[in-house]
Amino acid sequence: MRKFLQKSVLLLLAIFSFGLASLFAQVPQAINFQAIARDGDSNPMVNTNIQIRLSVVDETPEGTVVYQELRALQTNAYGSFSFQIGVGANFVTIGTMEEIEWENGSKFLKIDYDPTNTFTFNLTLGTIEFVSVPYAFAAETVVFIDATGAENGDVLVYNEVTGKFEPGTVTAGSVTWENVQNKPDFSNYDTDVSDDFSGDYEDLTNKPTLFDGQYSSLNGTPTIPADVADLSDNSNLLFDGDYNNLTNQPTLFNGSYSSLTDVPVNLDTDVTDDFSGDYDDLVNKPTLFDGQYSNLNGTPNIPADLDELTDNANLLFDGDYNSLTNTPDLSNYDNNVADDFSGSFNDLTDKPDFSEWDQDNSDDFDGQYASLTGVPTNVSSLTNDMGYISSENDADPNNEIQTLSVAGNNLSISNGNTILLPISQVALIQTVTRAELDLLSPQVGELAYNSTDEVVLMWNGINWIILSDDCFPQPTIANAGLDQTVNDTGYNIILSANSPIEGDGSWSILSGSGGTLDDINNPNSGFTGVADEEYYLKWTISTACKVSVDTVIISFVSPPSGWTVLTEGITSNQTNEMVSEGAKAMSVTFKSTTNQDIISDEFNVTAGANFSYTLDVYDFDSAGRVRMIIEWDTFTDYLDIYSQDIDAWQALTYAGIVPSGATTAHIKLRFYDDSPNWDGDATLVIDNASYSENGGSNLIPNGGFED
Repeated sequence: MRKFLQKSVLLLLAIFSFGLASLFAQVPQAINFQAIARDGDSNPMVNTNIQIRLSVVDETPEGTVVYQELRALQTNAYGSFSFQIGVGANFVTIGTMEEIEWENGSKFLKIDYDPTNTFTFNLTLGTIEFVSVPYAFAAETVVFIDATGAENGDVLVYNEVTGKFEPGTVTAGSVTWENVQNKPDFSNYDTDVSDDFSGDYEDLTNKPTLFDGQYSSLNGTPTIPADVADLSDNSNLLFDGDYNNLTNQPTLFNGSYSSLTDVPVNLDTDVTDDFSGDYDDLVNKPTLFDGQYSNLNGTPNIPADLDELTDNANLLFDGDYNSLTNTPDLSNYDNNVADDFSGSFNDLTDKPDFSEWDQDNSDDFDGQYASLTGVPTNVSSLTNDMGYISSENDADPNNEIQTLSVAGNNLSISNGNTILLPISQVALIQTVTRAELDLLSPQVGELAYNSTDEVVLMWNGINWIILSDDCFPQPTIANAGLDQTVNDTGYNIILSANSPIEGDGSWSILSGSGGTLDDINNPNSGFTGVADEEYYLKWTISTACKVSVDTVIISFVSPPSGWTVLTEGITSNQTNEMVSEGAKAMSVTFKSTTNQDIISDEFNVTAGANFSYTLDVYDFDSAGRVRMIIEWDTFTDYLDIYSQDIDAWQALTYAGIVPSGATTAHIKLRFYDDSPNWDGDATLVIDNASYSENGGSNLIPNGGFED
């Protein structure tokens, strides 16, 4: 897997420390700062030049910067560095330490890092709040307390001469009620307790009458009917169970032929031109498969025992009805077979009358060409749509299109001679299939025998041309290009077939609905389809002698709703073949070694809330993996959580606190290639993406990929 190259600094703040030496001594205008620099893999960045910017922010993390300094420094052999904020900075760009009003409002420290060492500082490492230590700066303005000589029980007494609070003693004789200042006036207070309330409920006057808990003591109780018959049904909510009283009854088929719709018309009633029904009377009968399994091509390797099969997707059914899911409710099905249709033609009503139909096959067409009427007698009456008219086909087997074949160093022509090739020439001819031709890297003039089409080919520097045919020009071998799967909101691509050197090329759509070609004769024609449709396209290159064809598969897939593909080398679509929960999941395939991203729609978040982010991943392809990322509206949080190569579902989890100031977020999934195992593409399945706050519901739109 390609590593994340941009290095970031993780700053672990040390404890701030201060001290006061004497009553009005000058407080040092400095804050001790120590940290360790680490890269994206959490390794210490030893003996490394780095640049950081420290800003003291007033009131809130986004408040006014009241002091700012820039530093360029080098880490030690352990990746550590330390200094005093306010002392020895390379540059002080805003304010001074002495001007900071520590006693007024909260203060925050914002830390920025420049990985380019150019004092540009476009990477923010975070903002933290000063808790208590820096507020020692405010101690400059307090009155000093001199505790010299104090003993247990002493109190502080202010000395006007020294301007200090000093230890002293207080005695009963020196403190009396009379010398207490600012006493309240109790002269009008009630001092007679004889008329005070006793606190006893029984001594209260005008006590309320309390409810005794009896239903019979309630006022305005409703009249409850003793029987359903006593209830009224003004809204006709009660049903009497009679089918005849149902509304919107379905119209049922009465079983009559005359009631059928779409009955065929204009039936052929003339049997004189009908086929006899005898297979032997057919002309141009196909060669039928003899039914022998051994004569099939491409037969699969069938395991001898069921235990040899794997069932990763739980497709095997144990045959037990109770194991079925989504079984229908049969309780209301018709169990009375007495009124069912017997299936016998004789029991049909309104049957058509076949008595007048032709049942005599003696006058039917016998399948013989000689029995045909209106047969053309001149070649000019025929249409040369298959090329047979321009192809020579007579009784002379030696005057036909011949086939060249190579065996060892013998070059033979069918119905002709065999010549012995020099060894150097034989070495230039190799036997390959049509598919293997695309894998060769031929030189101009190199020969190859195409065993699929049984022709000898020569590479002219651009395309293969056919040599073993006496009709020229032979068409260029068609190549429709590579199969493509496309994730695109426009669902259009540019095709990549080869340009013919000999012959004319044309595109056609073999299967798939809603597809259109911009220019059927352009090998690089634009093609537009519809979402979630697969198309088979054919590229044909033809001359008067022959045609060459190749096909390509174009698939347009759309990501689940609520999710967007951000990069070009990745496709995603819903799947029901492998799910962690629910009925569907998201299958992702990427074919690029650059970062590939898919992102969710935006959702609202609450700053300061506890959140939980989970993701189910089926990472069965060792060529790739996925990383969890949260894009807050204030910054992007690249979580150090990746999927592992496990052929089973795995749950990735992360919990934290929503950053201050954040109001919205996206979930981003970043897919990486795993470099040692990269084979050109990787596929993973994602399900059950969930983000919740304070134990609430999932906030990710379509996090289960069900829509």
